[in-house]
Amino acid sequence: MLKYPNGLISQQATFALEQLDKAKITAQADKNGLVQVLGASRFRVGDQYVRVTKDDYSGRVIQRIAMTIDRIEGGMVFANSKNGDSTIYTVDGAMAVALNTSGRISFDPPRVNLPGGEIKVGMKWASSTIQTNSKGSGGGPRTDEFKVVAYEDISVPAGTFKTFKILMNSWVNNNRVENTYWYLPDWGIPIKNIRKVYPLRGAPVLESIELESFVRGGAVSATQPVASEATRVASR
Repeated sequence: MLKYPNGLISQQATFALEQLDKAKITAQADKNGLVQVLGASRFRVGDQYVRVTKDDYSGRVIQRIAMTIDRIEGGMVFANSKNGDSTIYTVDGAMAVALNTSGRISFDPPRVNLPGGEIKVGMKWASSTIQTNSKGSGGGPRTDEFKVVAYEDISVPAGTFKTFKILMNSWVNNNRVENTYWYLPDWGIPIKNIRKVYPLRGAPVLESIELESFVRGGAVSATQPVASEATRVASR
């Protein structure tokens, strides 16, 4: 494994320290009335969510996938679907592996989509990783730059939520990628994502991914099976 660069070290170290100290910290509401529980995992065993991907040129649905967080072990979160798709995250929301019909994409070290601690408008961070694609194209050294630009309402099929809007600019070899994410502060899956890929040749890829429904699971546990009773947060 490659040594983690400074961007990942700083964000995950922040998260780890807050996990150790969270028993000593009383979370306070910010100016928006939002209380963020420092050091809490951004996933729970039993979390279930459905995401729909659309082509922004035509509005055509490209993919609809239902995922479940079925285990959390060793600081890693494992999400799976019935059709064989899977994703591996860190507990603070960094992307490690994604497996779907397009192949397997991995990030070494994991790609840091969220800051390690409290999210605030104006925050910036960056990460560097090696992206590996099983089909051999589009991989290589990758750099990502992030900025939290707003705390705002976003409406998707699952409902309307108060979220942090995060801009992500990335470079993978000579390809440029722009993502706009809307995240809840305590959940590691984006409510919405607008993705733009600008290859060296050909037209850009323009896609939107929205949350159709989701259910929060029970308490975080390294050995807990999928929760039999989940608290419904929102559904279509």
